[in-house]
Amino acid sequence: GCGVSAICYGDDVSDEDRVFAEKIFSSAGMCFVIEESLMNAVPAVTSSSIAYFARIMGDMFKWAKENGFDGLEDKDLIEIISKKNMTPDDLVRAVASPKGTTEEALKTFDKMGLDETISAAMTACTNRANELSGAK
Repeated sequence: GCGVSAICYGDDVSDEDRVFAEKIFSSAGMCFVIEESLMNAVPAVTSSSIAYFARIMGDMFKWAKENGFDGLEDKDLIEIISKKNMTPDDLVRAVASPKGTTEEALKTFDKMGLDETISAAMTACTNRANELSGAK
């Protein structure tokens, strides 16, 4: 029940068939309907994106262990970093005090182009999916 499926429909698909297809795919987890032109971008948003977060968390773990937190288990670091039930923007607002330490780190992300790096990585993922599928 943790899967993610994206489906698209041709013009001749009946409402009954749509409901049936969505029921089948939803039984394995989340199912969303998109335009066919977006199908090769799905991995950049779904399955591959998990690896992006894992990579960032891995880099954070590495830094923590190299800077005195080597006694903590990875599972404890995961809990410290990820145990929040908020949207990303809400979490940033909740954690980043004006002129504080988190805000300084976020400014560094901005200076180093983290947004552009993530965008470029997701575009590269989509472009590779297009190459593999033969899409133009």
